[in-house]
Amino acid sequence: MPILTTIAIGAGALILKKLGNYAIDCVSEEIIGGEEKPDYEGQLKNLLQGQEEIKRRLNDCISKIETAAIRSELLPAYQKIENTFEQMLELPKDHDYADRWAEEVLSPTHGLEAALRNFRRSICGSEIAPSIMIPYAEVLQTNPSPPQSRYFMITQFFRDLLSVQLKGFLVYTAAYRLKEGRDADISEIQQKFSESWTTQAEAVRPIADKLSKWFEEARDFQELVLDIQRNRENHYIELAPNCAPDGRVVVGIQLYQQGNRLALRIKHAAPDANTEIDPASATWQDSSYGPNVVGEGYLDVNLSPYAHMELVEMPEGMVVTGVQFHPFHNRFALKMQGAKLNQDGVSIDNQSKKWIEPTVFENNFYEIEGDNHYGHGPEVLPTPHTFVTGGALKLFGNRLAITMKTSFYTI
Repeated sequence: MPILTTIAIGAGALILKKLGNYAIDCVSEEIIGGEEKPDYEGQLKNLLQGQEEIKRRLNDCISKIETAAIRSELLPAYQKIENTFEQMLELPKDHDYADRWAEEVLSPTHGLEAALRNFRRSICGSEIAPSIMIPYAEVLQTNPSPPQSRYFMITQFFRDLLSVQLKGFLVYTAAYRLKEGRDADISEIQQKFSESWTTQAEAVRPIADKLSKWFEEARDFQELVLDIQRNRENHYIELAPNCAPDGRVVVGIQLYQQGNRLALRIKHAAPDANTEIDPASATWQDSSYGPNVVGEGYLDVNLSPYAHMELVEMPEGMVVTGVQFHPFHNRFALKMQGAKLNQDGVSIDNQSKKWIEPTVFENNFYEIEGDNHYGHGPEVLPTPHTFVTGGALKLFGNRLAITMKTSFYTI
């Protein structure tokens, strides 16, 4: 199952279970008056992290892409969910209003069910992709931000829509249990929730695939030139694997000179359920071989003078956790280690780690010779940090360079 759908359903179902009784507990004199209260407030606070930013992003998109789909369905549904969510937070201050609030939320004609239905119809009816995401992408092309930031913002828009719907399902669950009792069965609501997100993810997949980005560092061409001339001192390729520690993922790659070898440096970070990647956790890591290691783990460019440029992509549901230069016949290539991201969105299945190697020995290469004997040294680091799902070597001008495939969500 795609990363997006897996994490969304897993995390969302957990929230519905934990916070489904939020409203009924808020308006219960026994709970409020007791000395010990469940930590619903803390859990809800975690859910609300970044909500103001989500509102800002959605409002930005809505203001720039004024379409009939937004005016007629999406915007009113968004506002309905936001209003009922804010009302739920006020229930402890007005116990008498709780029953009327629950009735309104559960109304089959003008309650939250209708708003959630409009969200699904807009997304699954292909309105989101051509009417919103593509025009929004075109607007963002005029922004001065790096290409990855634009890609991130476009895919973030869909994630924001899912986040708003999660709030809607949470409110609906709270209202249902307020009316039916805290032990009421919510399995049917959870089933609708799971089916809705799965269907939406599949509906948006075609447009998300088109937006999936191969990212290349576009820094000044004069920066960090590496010399890998044949028959000179620096004509070796280091073959040591460079892998992130267990539980962390690769978010950046850099070519650098280690002794007389061209090596791979990685930046790794911890996944974060709220932001995808915790930027504060990111750190650069050099190759495991020191610059003075002699006689092992290297390739002589004079004997294998070709850079193999086949694209290496992770299987669906996996993200990159390590990189390595790899001998491939008379060429050197890039291979990548990947691992599955668990449903909680913050842990890696370390047992699933495996290396993905090039497989097609065709005309996708260039020779390290003549003018093409340089390495491009600037770090390849998408902004903001995100999952990496593929990579390759490429010829950038007359330099060997790195390109990476990034995926804010693999839908």
